[in-house]
Amino acid sequence: MHWGYGAVASVLLLGSVGAEVAHQSSSSFDAQRARLEATWHRDVQAGLPAKDLLPVTAHLAALAAQHWGPVPGRWIPNYLAAPIKDLDTETTTVMAHYTSAARTETTAALAHLNQVEGQFGASRSTSRQQELHQATTPTALAKLTSRWSAEAAQFQSQVEALAAAGGPEQDGVPADVASRVATLSGVTAQAQELGVSTSAADTALDAVKTFRGQPPAVQLSQLSGLESQLTDAQTQLQSAVTAAQALLDPQGMGALPAAIQHYLDGRQGDVAVSVYDAVTQQSFTINGGAQFDTASIIKASILGTLLQQTQAKQTTLTTAQQNLAVPMIEDSNNNDATALWNAEGGAPAVASFVHALGMNSTTPSVYWGLTKTTAADQVKLVSALAYGTPELSAASRNYELSLMENVTSWEAWGVTGGVPNGVTVALKNGWLPRPSGWVINSIGWVDGQGRNYVIAILSNQDPGEQYGIDTANTVSGLIWNALSPD
Repeated sequence: MHWGYGAVASVLLLGSVGAEVAHQSSSSFDAQRARLEATWHRDVQAGLPAKDLLPVTAHLAALAAQHWGPVPGRWIPNYLAAPIKDLDTETTTVMAHYTSAARTETTAALAHLNQVEGQFGASRSTSRQQELHQATTPTALAKLTSRWSAEAAQFQSQVEALAAAGGPEQDGVPADVASRVATLSGVTAQAQELGVSTSAADTALDAVKTFRGQPPAVQLSQLSGLESQLTDAQTQLQSAVTAAQALLDPQGMGALPAAIQHYLDGRQGDVAVSVYDAVTQQSFTINGGAQFDTASIIKASILGTLLQQTQAKQTTLTTAQQNLAVPMIEDSNNNDATALWNAEGGAPAVASFVHALGMNSTTPSVYWGLTKTTAADQVKLVSALAYGTPELSAASRNYELSLMENVTSWEAWGVTGGVPNGVTVALKNGWLPRPSGWVINSIGWVDGQGRNYVIAILSNQDPGEQYGIDTANTVSGLIWNALSPD
């Protein structure tokens, strides 16, 4: 065959155009392949196993090798467009299926965790659902699955450890705690019938209420301490109940010292008690020779000294003095006590007043809270306020007693122990931490329901503030119960 110059030129021209078209088509294919490979890389980084992509990677390799006759398929415009689109869809489907399976596994792990934790996981339910919603990759979902599965296993382990330590769960607490609560509640009921203070038992039972709402890990860490608290409260209250029962026959002052001593024998610390019953005009003192730091009960003597000095001057307390006296007694304000102590002459002035009352075992210190005194001396002070003394007028006594009858609620312990509402109680308390333990003192006057008596309960070397308060509350309750007019 012979071609003319025109035909040859046309072929050459078509060949040049075809080469350009083939180049563009091949470049487009390469770009799409690079895009797919980048997508697969990101999917693998997001947690999709590389093996799950083998079918689509093999499909792409086959497309790259495909020919149309002697011409590579990638040279032909739009020849591989549809297969490439199918690969996009297949890639998306593979990732979606794997992510869906991972989400199903994570959702199951969360459901198991919620079931295991029960009420203790309720507060985190919303945040966990948010975490699940925000986890959009297999890797993120796998991390949640691993974490929630570990939390469920840890929680279950804590439940088992708690059961091993305290017995199977009963009403939200281990069986051992439930048993101790039942025993303590029974003794508490006895104590209430006898008018014995149940302060320590109430505190222990309140601790159980708080304990009941704690997760197993917290309960496990608190179990030993709570068991000891319940046992100590029951031991203390049982001793007080036994002492109170001893007073039932006979009643009155006769059996009271022995009953109180029986109770104190089971208590830590050094305790002195003194009582004067104005109804029978009987009195007794336990540990009468022991001296104690007064702490804040000296404030009653500070005010008595001020009132005595004011009477001597034939004047009355100024507004400024009253503004110091009221918070000193009612709120036990130390700064106001110091101001009055200094203004009236300090230790020598107070010593003159208390010795005039016959409080010869009381030695005021330059630091008023470290004044030394005895329980019997404090009964002399309160008796002077309640029943009269040449050192103070009726107006002065009534003024101080009115302040002592209105102490702030957080200071209404000790002499108030076991005393029902409606009974007049005038008191002053003192508390002071010392290297050897707490000083806990309570002095006061009780009048009502056929009883009229003054009382002083002093203690030191108490292992804790509340411990000393509990002792004072219980002793007061025993005295109230014993002096019943029935």
